[in-house]
Amino acid sequence: MKTINEIKQETKTLLSTKVLSQISDKSVQNILRTILFDETTDIDWSYALDIINEEMPELKMENTYWNSNGKYQQKINKFNELMPSMGYTTNDYMNLFITISKVYYRKYNDGDSIFEFDDRIRKYVRPFSTEINFDYYKDYDGQDLEELVNGVIEFIKNKDLSYQEIS
Repeated sequence: MKTINEIKQETKTLLSTKVLSQISDKSVQNILRTILFDETTDIDWSYALDIINEEMPELKMENTYWNSNGKYQQKINKFNELMPSMGYTTNDYMNLFITISKVYYRKYNDGDSIFEFDDRIRKYVRPFSTEINFDYYKDYDGQDLEELVNGVIEFIKNKDLSYQEIS
């Protein structure tokens, strides 16, 4: 069991390194840092840690693509370099990767559901459901989402990903 000081330190570290870094406005970061880390501020650190873990479950998972430490991280990095900056392509495999990448990013960055991408899922992911073990009716999250990305990478890693962009 962790002591109150250990919980306080863990929470402050997460706030400083993972939560506040998500705020692009530096002045807002500084205001929150001043309030949160002032020793006179009375905060229930255990409750704060629970809220962080509830709202940002990806922080509890160490080996994730979100933390740049996924199972096939080097492949993801390579595929990200190949991916067009916007839109889709003439290559079905690349479009599968683009769609899953967008779903993944929006899930962790904005909390969006996979169902918000229904049109793209239907067009670019569903045709490969069997190969990537994709369940159309499942709202992927956490480890299930990591496994879905792993399945996509395993499926496309040896495929030709060359394409022409669709305007």
